[in-house]
Amino acid sequence: MGYNATIHAKDDAVQDSLGRDTWQPLKSTNGALHTTSATNEVSTPASAVTTVSDASAVQLPSGVKSWQARVVGTGAVTATVQIQFSNDGTNWMSHADYTLTLSGTTSDVDAFTEEDAYAYHRASVTAISGTGAAVTVTVGA
Repeated sequence: MGYNATIHAKDDAVQDSLGRDTWQPLKSTNGALHTTSATNEVSTPASAVTTVSDASAVQLPSGVKSWQARVVGTGAVTATVQIQFSNDGTNWMSHADYTLTLSGTTSDVDAFTEEDAYAYHRASVTAISGTGAAVTVTVGA
């Protein structure tokens, strides 16, 4: 009984036609490993948001996504960001596990990783306070 495995190496990084890094696996001399590549794209669905609001929807592939939010300002700053999801881009759902809670002096960051198959996602800033407080949300998919 045999199996196929893919081993990725940093030195095997190449760029696709858009200049993004893609990873190529190490290849065995007997051909047991198959060539595949993957691209991880990072987008910013919310940038420097200063008020309670819903960001525009982003369409993301199914699978693992890494969400990160950062609040910056002067003195004590806080923010809460709810990541919402939808299959039609109109009817939005929330889940308690998809909440980023930020609180710090001049800045804070929070992140989580999730896996789902919903077509659309958006960041909803549900609370923000502090002098000059602004939230930026990024997602890697």
